[in-house]
Amino acid sequence: KVSQAFLAELEQYLLRMNPKRLISGVLCNEDGEVCALGLVAKHRLLQQGLTHAEAVADLASPRPASWDDDTDDSSLNYAVDELGISRTLAWLVMEANDDPGWPHTPEQRYTWVLAEVRRMQQGKLPSRLP
Repeated sequence: KVSQAFLAELEQYLLRMNPKRLISGVLCNEDGEVCALGLVAKHRLLQQGLTHAEAVADLASPRPASWDDDTDDSSLNYAVDELGISRTLAWLVMEANDDPGWPHTPEQRYTWVLAEVRRMQQGKLPSRLP
């Protein structure tokens, strides 16, 4: 249930994005652009009453050392700890967003991630990148 609720939340925020672009490699950059996990995190921070600038500063700041280890990066650990989703779901969303298997623009990444989120909502495993 938690995974499905998170995927529905992510889809909702993806559909409301303007412009429809996702970055890779970080939750949020200093310009406020986000990856898929960063999109949810940013919206949740805004709902908690932070300003846009405060939310961007929080997400773009270095993560605590406890979120870095030999096997996972800080965005994955952030998603588990702060977004309350499973490590598997966090990894699947990150894989869809950040897979280096093909050269894609932020706009193409957006389209791909939205399609993958919809696949996961149907209980299907993610697609292989083209």
